Amino acid sequence: MNKEREKLLSIIFHQHKFNKKELAQDYNIPAPSGIAYDKIRVKGDLSKNVPLEMTVEYISKREELFKKVFIVEEVLNWFKLEGHGRDRFIQLFFINGASWTKAEIMCNISCSTVALWRREVLEKAEIVAKWVDFF
Repeated sequence: MNKEREKLLSIIFHQHKFNKKELAQDYNIPAPSGIAYDKIRVKGDLSKNVPLEMTVEYISKREELFKKVFIVEEVLNWFKLEGHGRDRFIQLFFINGASWTKAEIMCNISCSTVALWRREVLEKAEIVAKWVDFF
C-alpha cells in the first residue's frame, strides 16, 4: 500500500461520523421547477443543461459518500466478527481520533500491536475499496 492510499483511507475513517450523518440526510435531488419551457429563452447558454449537471453531480457525490461509509462499515464488521477487540481499536484510533498511547491503554495492547493492527485495518480497507471500485 502506498502512502497516498494510506492517507486517504485514514481520512475516510476519521470522517466516518460526518459521512454517515451526511448520507443519512435525505436531500431531494435537484430538479428544474417553475421553468416555462414553452416560452422563448431570452438569454442563456444552450450548450449547458444546468439541472442535468446538478443532478449528475449530486448522484456522484452521494455514490462516493456511500462507498466511503460502506468501506468503514465493512471493515468494522469484519473485525467485529473476528474478535480480539480490533473493532474497539478502530472506533478509538481511527474514528474517534485517539492517540497511539490512548489506544494502547484503552485496548490494553502494546505499541507494536497498535502499529500492526493499524496496518492490518488499512490493508483490509484497501481490499474493500478496490472491491467497490473506490480506487
